Amino acid sequence: LRGSLLMIAAFGAFAVMMTLIKLAGGRVPLPQILIVRQLVMTLILALLVGRALPRIMHTSRPGLQFLRGMFSLGAMLCGFTALIYLPMAEATALGFAQVLFVTLLAIVILGEVVDRRRWIALAVGFVGVFIMLRPGGEAMNGYALLAILGALFGAGITIAVRVLGHTEKTETILFWQGAVVLLALGVPAIVMWTQPTPTEWALMIGIGVVGTAGQWLVTRAYQM
Repeated sequence: LRGSLLMIAAFGAFAVMMTLIKLAGGRVPLPQILIVRQLVMTLILALLVGRALPRIMHTSRPGLQFLRGMFSLGAMLCGFTALIYLPMAEATALGFAQVLFVTLLAIVILGEVVDRRRWIALAVGFVGVFIMLRPGGEAMNGYALLAILGALFGAGITIAVRVLGHTEKTETILFWQGAVVLLALGVPAIVMWTQPTPTEWALMIGIGVVGTAGQWLVTRAYQM
């Protein structure tokens, strides 16, 4: 029950974050938004853990932490690009494919058992995604496919967190995600930097705050 409530709260935080990204992404490059978001998240984590930061940085599974960070990078670049350029309802609906990918990966990687009813629901879900893509229609464009790819990366995040959650602290997982994103997007953000207006600064900082809350909530939920 606690995990379910945390997941619902995470979805609420992500809904706010997605709205802010849609507003900020009209002029500010996405790498710049993500770098500011990650810097805000790192600052919040540093303030929360205080002197325990060196201990939080330690991980017993650096390879999986790095892989999880790359999944996060892919999910944000693909999913948020689709969010900026597609109608928000369409991008969100296509993003729900993540749930379907999670189910498949949980079967293949985690060995979880799925009964016949869930297999039927999974098949119906993928048919629904196919209908939303409308192959040959106006929705069948690169941004729609990016939304699906972002959902696949998001499923990878979920499975990685599920495995890491047995041995790693929530703050450790978030720290490593931040490190990977900052290293990967630092140079592109500097090259593409656009001077934000005060409103855009407020939007980006807000994205960082609610994004941190959502990441912490969803990580704890999957651990539970």
